[in-house]
Amino acid sequence: MKNSKNKKSSKKYLDWRFPSLQKTRDNIVLLISYPKFQEEVEGIRRRLDIPEGKYKVGNWTKKWSDEMDRKSDEVMADPKFIEQENRIKEKLKNGEINIAVANKQNKLLYNRIPHNYFSDARKIIIKKFHLPINYESFLHNYIITGRINIPTSNFAIGDFTGLMRDRKNLGYVPLKIFSKLSDEDLRELKTQVNSWFGEHLPKYQSLKDINKKIEVARWHNNRIRYDEATGEKYKTGNKEIAQNLLGSKRKGNKVYEISRSIKKLQTNRFGKE
Repeated sequence: MKNSKNKKSSKKYLDWRFPSLQKTRDNIVLLISYPKFQEEVEGIRRRLDIPEGKYKVGNWTKKWSDEMDRKSDEVMADPKFIEQENRIKEKLKNGEINIAVANKQNKLLYNRIPHNYFSDARKIIIKKFHLPINYESFLHNYIITGRINIPTSNFAIGDFTGLMRDRKNLGYVPLKIFSKLSDEDLRELKTQVNSWFGEHLPKYQSLKDINKKIEVARWHNNRIRYDEATGEKYKTGNKEIAQNLLGSKRKGNKVYEISRSIKKLQTNRFGKE
């Protein structure tokens, strides 16, 4: 009973933490019930010698992975494989084929390598069944073990290795989006970005009448003006600045307040260590 409660609590937390999780879960359940998808999966399993029926993990997957490595090395060391690879290079060098044809022939050749085949097969499934590219990990595990691991979000925040190592000095947050984002997804994205990176990113809001305020501060800090009528310089007061820039001499006190607020704002945004 306790385990059942823990599972329900864990699921409730995950659904709250990742709003898109249930949508993705439903989509994957629908996908694996689709006969054409299962036909593709079974074809890949046969090609990779993954036994039918209940799939095992642990030692079985390690043995299978080791066998994949052995077969891949065997293919790449095959004289016929090497000969074909060199033939494609020579044809390209001699101008018998162009780079596009060479790439296509290389792709077909390298597809004989089990690891390459498995990687390409997952990409083909994603394209054929119109799946988000972050389903690739799910496909990898499902084809090998039959287990279902569900992507938690419809987006991923950047290169996690690089970001976690030096996110303080990175200055930006790279983002990958795998499917259209709902309002719930956007709220999740905002939470993740602000939680993990917010303190290391600049924060600012729009400023009302900023151009006029900067002009007032400029006049206040540099009071010397040139009188075109007399050809002489003179010093302006706050009332004159207010008359010229704010439309009324009675706003003289506001000139000082604006100048002070601009200086404080600049210091807070750009002058902090």
